Amino acid sequence: MFHTPFFPGLRARLAALGWRTAQSLRQLDFLPLAEKLRVLLPPQLLASEDEGLNSRDNVYSLRLTFEGFVWQMLKPKTSCREVVRAIQALFQSRGLGSIDEGNSGYVQARQRLPMERLEKALAATAQTADQRVQGHDQGQVNGRPVKVVDCSTTQLPASS
Repeated sequence: MFHTPFFPGLRARLAALGWRTAQSLRQLDFLPLAEKLRVLLPPQLLASEDEGLNSRDNVYSLRLTFEGFVWQMLKPKTSCREVVRAIQALFQSRGLGSIDEGNSGYVQARQRLPMERLEKALAATAQTADQRVQGHDQGQVNGRPVKVVDCSTTQLPASS
């Protein structure tokens, strides 16, 4: 079993998500998952930087890249090319124009995701989970035992 050095203190706080929630999230297409993430995370958390890395206004904004990255982690064996196709469909459905079919832009944007923001996103989801559990029996939600979900050991396929 793998042990992650990241976020050990948050495991118990994330327990409210449970296995069923993780399974239901894996079934979501890109757009519904992105909409769920927008409810969980404060808008300013994934806003573009004022200057430096992630400050340019481009297709793969910090928020869109983060959403693509989470979707890719939740769908086993999802390639970067599939994420790009999902983003292409999103752009086309919203009349935002077309984007390049290559996955290089997404791969580069994913590599630029700042660890600090990822840690804050995890903390924000843990805080939201805590708020949703408030008032429930200790260790249970809706009369069911709380389980811990730790996806920090997820491995992504090489970009193709």
